[in-house]
Formats: sequence, C-alpha cells, structure tokens
Amino acid sequence: MDSKSILETKSKNIDGFEVSVTVFPGIHGLKIKGKLLRFLGPALGKAVSAIKQNKSGLSNVLDSEIDFGAIGEAVAALVENIDDNIINLFLELLANTSIDNQDVKKEVIDVKFAAKYFSLYKILLYVIEVNCFFGQRNIGELFAQAPNKIPKTRQSAKD
Repeated sequence: MDSKSILETKSKNIDGFEVSVTVFPGIHGLKIKGKLLRFLGPALGKAVSAIKQNKSGLSNVLDSEIDFGAIGEAVAALVENIDDNIINLFLELLANTSIDNQDVKKEVIDVKFAAKYFSLYKILLYVIEVNCFFGQRNIGELFAQAPNKIPKTRQSAKD
C-alpha cells in the first residue's frame, strides 16, 4: 500500500469544480511549505506592516486599522514574484489534487482554468488550507470572517 492511500483526503466544490486534495507526507509537505514561505515572505512582510497594531497586537487582525496603500504594495510584491519557478510551485502544490476526477497536470490547468484564474487561486488556497501550512486556523476561515468585520455602509433615512 502506498503512503498516499493512507493519508487524509478532503473534498470540496469550488466554483463548480469537484476538488479532492490529499495531504502531503510530512517531509514533502515541509519542503513545499518552505518554498511557499519564500514566495509569500516579501508580500506577507508588507501586508503585516499594513496592519496598524491595536492594543492586542496582531492577535486580532480583523479588528485592526489597515493601510490599504501598503496592502496594494503587498499584492504588487506577490505578483512581481510570479515566474516559472512559482508556476512549478503551483504545480507541486496541486500534485495531490484531482479536479473533476482528473489528476492535476499542466495540461488540465491550461484547459480548465483558461481565463478562470481566480478559481485556480481558490483551489490553491484550499490545498494550503487542507495541508495546514499556516497552522490549524486555516486561511479560508480568515477570509470567511473578513466580510463580517467590514463596516456596513450607512442605512438610508427610509430604513
């Protein structure tokens, strides 16, 4: 029996794609996490500096004041780092993933995700979440909570 068959697999529908992700074996996962952090590091540094710390420090990020100009710089740092090495990292992240019962290979991505990049990013985030690369509190949870922390616009006088 190969190690992949005894590792946990999670499935989710993302934008109409049936996605199944099997966690990486420990050592391989550590290697991928290191590569991921090297890619995300410069952008994460800029993003953290965009958060104006409140009394609780960075422990309650969603309640903090955010410098959106610096967030823009963080996104720019992330995008400027995308090159062939990062594309290979994305392919490596997707190595234990199937989409609509097809193992993910470059050709599958080229066909299924032409002009559907945001769906591909969501799937990559799901792979990161399933592998707990950023701890047990998953990155998807933080994104799900964010809309609840954004102030609502004023209600009209009619309400």
